[in-house]
Amino acid sequence: MRKFTVGLVAAAAALLAVSPAIAERPNTINGEIWLDVNEDGVRQAEEPPLAGVVVGLPGKPANATTDERGRYRFTGLADGTYEIEFNQPVGHGLTVPGRDSDVDWLRSGRHTVTVQHGSRQRVDAGYRKANHDRSVGIVEADRATIAVGERVTFKVFYGNVGNVADQIQLDARWGTGLKLESITGNVHHVWDNEATTLLGAVAPSSAEPNFVLATFVATAPGELSVDFSSPAGIEGDSNPANNAHRGHATVLG
Repeated sequence: MRKFTVGLVAAAAALLAVSPAIAERPNTINGEIWLDVNEDGVRQAEEPPLAGVVVGLPGKPANATTDERGRYRFTGLADGTYEIEFNQPVGHGLTVPGRDSDVDWLRSGRHTVTVQHGSRQRVDAGYRKANHDRSVGIVEADRATIAVGERVTFKVFYGNVGNVADQIQLDARWGTGLKLESITGNVHHVWDNEATTLLGAVAPSSAEPNFVLATFVATAPGELSVDFSSPAGIEGDSNPANNAHRGHATVLG
């Protein structure tokens, strides 16, 4: 019995060595995309599939496009971790993550999944009709009056009062008499009297306010102001009137 067992194990090892396909079977990633009409992250029977949505997978020669049933599929995948990219059709955005929608709307349509040993991983995504509405609210100065050479910090409240997660950019513009020292966020550009900072993806309004801190040094006396604004994206903004606000400070000579 001992010789037979040893021989069987050796034969199996030899078979795996000469047949890599047996040792590592190809994997599959697939799923469905649908329109989340009531925006709850749960798919109801009457909510339709979305056809024509492009789904990307780095390393694959071509993207997948959902069919009339909202289905997509990647096959023949080696073991590993992949980052799927769900493109957003015009006029739509990812819905809130929920029971039937797996994709985090704060990751700009990206979702990470691991496959191995011939597994099949399903990743579904719900979309909603998009209402883009970025907002820049109250601007508070930590000091109303300062002297030349002193600092003033503006606290700028911003938010997303639309219904989809949006990338928010905050622009700051100021006149002579102020010099930017620092600003919260991923600062993209700084010129003499203008700065752009990227704040990343922001979910629709929650109980916790978002804010940016912008610190300036006064270089000349006068009644000085800073304009803060969030430009609309390529699909516009439903209420551009709330996209800008101004902060003030008095600088004494």
